[in-house]
Amino acid sequence: MNSDGASLERHQDLAKRQADLAAIHESLDLIESELLANEVRSKLDRSRFLREQLAAAREDRRSP
Repeated sequence: MNSDGASLERHQDLAKRQADLAAIHESLDLIESELLANEVRSKLDRSRFLREQLAAAREDRRSP
């Protein structure tokens, strides 16, 4: 019976470690998604800024 108890304990420990690892991966996926979203927002803001600057420069060239 001792080996059955030890085996059950090892199985429970393994299940807990796997659950902990899955939670860590889920957290990392969320962090990665947030970082990616922030990067995309930053690039969109930069693109918008550059388009506005280009439009202003074109308008300046048209004005006498």
